[in-house]
Amino acid sequence: MKAKIKPLIILIAVFALSLAAGIAAGCSIGEKSAKQMADELGLVCPVTYYANGGQFLDGSSKDQKVYRTIYYAPGSPVFNIGVDKVNEGSDIGITRDGYVFDGWEYCKLNDDGTPILKDDGGNVLTVLPNGTADIKDTNGKQLLEQSKRFTAEPDGRKAFANGRVIINEGEYLYLAATWVQDVIIEYRLVTDTPITTTVTEDGAEKQVTYNTGDLLSTQSFENFQDMVISPSSWTVDLGSTHSYIHMYYDEDCTDPVKPNGTIAKPTDNTNAVIYVKYLQGSWTTVRTDANFATMLSSTTGNFYIPHDIDCSSYNYFSLKRSTSTFNCRVEGNGFTVSGITIPNQRIQSGGSVSLFGKIGKNAQINNLTIESIDVTATLTTGVATVYAMFSEVEEGATFNEFFVQNYSLSISGFANGTILNIQKDLTGNYITDNWLYGMTNDAEFVSKYGNIVQNATLKIDNEQVIGGQQ
Repeated sequence: MKAKIKPLIILIAVFALSLAAGIAAGCSIGEKSAKQMADELGLVCPVTYYANGGQFLDGSSKDQKVYRTIYYAPGSPVFNIGVDKVNEGSDIGITRDGYVFDGWEYCKLNDDGTPILKDDGGNVLTVLPNGTADIKDTNGKQLLEQSKRFTAEPDGRKAFANGRVIINEGEYLYLAATWVQDVIIEYRLVTDTPITTTVTEDGAEKQVTYNTGDLLSTQSFENFQDMVISPSSWTVDLGSTHSYIHMYYDEDCTDPVKPNGTIAKPTDNTNAVIYVKYLQGSWTTVRTDANFATMLSSTTGNFYIPHDIDCSSYNYFSLKRSTSTFNCRVEGNGFTVSGITIPNQRIQSGGSVSLFGKIGKNAQINNLTIESIDVTATLTTGVATVYAMFSEVEEGATFNEFFVQNYSLSISGFANGTILNIQKDLTGNYITDNWLYGMTNDAEFVSKYGNIVQNATLKIDNEQVIGGQQ
């Protein structure tokens, strides 16, 4: 049934929109009025849309109207102007300077069932039962002028909140447009230290100093429903001594805006404020799963994590050979990286592999949680060593509030070769004293640096060697 009704309603809507002004004014097409033609077609259920300070404009007409009346057949879905499209690529729109359309609400009605209309001065207009008002044209007729500014008062009920609105025989619906004032996003600079930079103004260079909370720039944003925040949507060159970290909701920079995330448009006519953080020194911001994989494969650099990162959809992680030394500084800011999966990792003879590789003396990992690591490895041939986290830790490396929760390592192919740090003793039990941290034994690492890995599982050829808390 719906498939049959929809084309008809679209046709009706297009026809009715083209005749709306004529229907309201009672004009004639040939010897018949537009209203008579609508009656003959069975379009006996009127819906009047009030623009409420805005204007209607369809693509086929240069006329801008402040209300439209469309006639429908009984039982038809009502056309959602400004949202529904009559043809691909064609939108019957409704606009208002400085505002964005926020949907339709039902009008507040008088006791006689007609809408309460007010002129620009706030005076209530007397509306007659046939939908016309106490505004007279040059011929003395009372009619509601299409071009005169007036508003209808919404009653708070969104008309299309639950899908289509169906109009029944004998009904006359009145809908009022609702609007939200367009806003400006203000970007405010938040820094760990005052910043002085050179700017060009009126063709001349000058030194400018920015302090915490200084307004650095404003930028218009056109998407009125939700503001999509792109990492590249705004930046400023402050030179090589500072790093651009990106956007936060709050001045303290504790509530980050994730890449391509959204913020709700303010409803109180205020500007939306996004705070932009700069750090002293050279930092690489780790925003995505791919960024985190790049960090793991790096040997040097400062890495800043501004929000939680979900890596569950990323398929390119790999274990790191001990010949590669991790000498990076990582600031996790209390956030969590989760869902790291390393499947089908092949371990060659002579290899020594782990998640981070060898930890160098200058490495620092601060305030970071890695959650849910699942590694599946196969020993191909020869002799190798396999560690969960680090193959070696040099004196001087530091770990502060660094935790790894739920690490699962499954190794197969023991018959192909030997894993030096994971072997069976004479009684058939596995010796696994240093499978996590690559020290003389894991207990020595824990006593020195703390128990980083919590809840670890080790399986060898599908046999669970270690499970539960570690």
